[in-house]
Amino acid sequence: MIWIYGLGIGGSAGLLGSLLGIGGGIIMVPLLNKWLGQDMHTAKNSSLAIIAIIGVAGTISASRYQPLDWRIIGACGLVAVFVAPFGVWLSHKLSTLWLTRLLAVFLIFVGVKYLVDSFKPSPAALEPTPGYQSAPSALPGSTPAPADPAVPDHP
Repeated sequence: MIWIYGLGIGGSAGLLGSLLGIGGGIIMVPLLNKWLGQDMHTAKNSSLAIIAIIGVAGTISASRYQPLDWRIIGACGLVAVFVAPFGVWLSHKLSTLWLTRLLAVFLIFVGVKYLVDSFKPSPAALEPTPGYQSAPSALPGSTPAPADPAVPDHP
């Protein structure tokens, strides 16, 4: 039974994490906690290990469609390497109840912020991302946009 839940959790985290660019922990921690009964500390630790695997696969796949900004990756990664041990230490000072509450408040805050901001998009948000080709429409009678010759076609 654990494999069935594992497939659901890993599949959800891999798909939604790579689709939306969200941390897999947002998906995995609640699912590991509720579906597999892991306490919040164990779920967080399991999630961190699984995210390392998802991160490599997602990064390789995403880099095929658009270049990576190594300056940002390097700066954020460098800071994260030094801050992550503090986060682990702090999480073990908090009870499972408080970790659950902090995660819930964070998810609500980010969700509400994104929802509110989506109703007032900037003009740049309406433009397609450079380097990406839109998928041809499957609607009958529609014509797909011509491919940009400057963007290589990926299989």
